Amino acid sequence: MMDLYVMRHGEALSKQEAGVATDEERLLSPRGVEDVLRVARQWERLDYRPDRILTSPLARARQTAELIAKRLQCEDRLEALTALHPEQDPPSFLTALPRFKEARLIVAVSHQPLLGQLITQLAFGRPLDGVGLKPAGVAWLRLPDFPRSTEGLLMGLWNPEE
Repeated sequence: MMDLYVMRHGEALSKQEAGVATDEERLLSPRGVEDVLRVARQWERLDYRPDRILTSPLARARQTAELIAKRLQCEDRLEALTALHPEQDPPSFLTALPRFKEARLIVAVSHQPLLGQLITQLAFGRPLDGVGLKPAGVAWLRLPDFPRSTEGLLMGLWNPEE
């Protein structure tokens, strides 16, 4: 069994606000940092210690994952994964996931619409549009027969308050 928490990166600055040339370099806004830290504090209170924290290679997702890892004191479990790049699709991540078959709790930080499609692929058997995660939103999926199967149960979906 595996518990998979998929998390959208926190709210990010625009390219202009961040002073960067590309979308891939954008960092979190102050509100984005606070929203991510709020999630991390909740997980800390619940004594969550992810076996792995996987992240998209884009700066705002990496920063989100780093904040979570630092708060939960598991920086050594952090890894960038190309399969979480926003231009990938759910099968790319599902192909990479068995590499972490020993993990029981994974946090995967990425982007929309990939995360919404991944949630529906795991919970309903096919990627669907329309499941939205706001910045710093989290979905909890339980994969009871992992690694034999990536069929999952959607246990919860949380978005930060407006």
